[in-house]
Amino acid sequence: MEIIFAAEGLTDLVNGKTNFPAQVSEQKAWNEDNAKAMLLISTSMEFSQLQTVVACKKAAEMWDRLKTIHEQRSSVNKITLKQQFFSYKMSSTDSISQHISKIESLAQALSDVGEPVSDVDKIAKVLGSLPPKNGAFVTVWDSYDENKQTFQNLTSRLLKEELGFV
Repeated sequence: MEIIFAAEGLTDLVNGKTNFPAQVSEQKAWNEDNAKAMLLISTSMEFSQLQTVVACKKAAEMWDRLKTIHEQRSSVNKITLKQQFFSYKMSSTDSISQHISKIESLAQALSDVGEPVSDVDKIAKVLGSLPPKNGAFVTVWDSYDENKQTFQNLTSRLLKEELGFV
């Protein structure tokens, strides 16, 4: 949405930096810009969300209300995603590649909401959630040169082991 506001020259209005002008000659243009911004916001929403902004008289009010709602949801989403990431265990039916993909997907989802997952955390998650049959691999990995203990090296080694190349 912010790109659309910028393209239409409405960013300051939507962010509340451009208030209703005192001069009558500028009021018509402000009202038109406000109406345009409100139209852009309301037509970009699902019908069920319109109730939250229907009483707003200014685009800035609409935008602030939506940001507040989505920030609250984002906070809940962060907690839920972190819980999913930390509680995730490899399914007995998953291959190593599926297991790694699921961890990478959860890590990407966390990153998307502003909670990036470090390589060290991803490595710990992969190693800590492997089934007992991979215990020897974990022992070998622990003895690996610390500078080579990257997520990329871990995934590469695990995939080679899964294919029987190690």
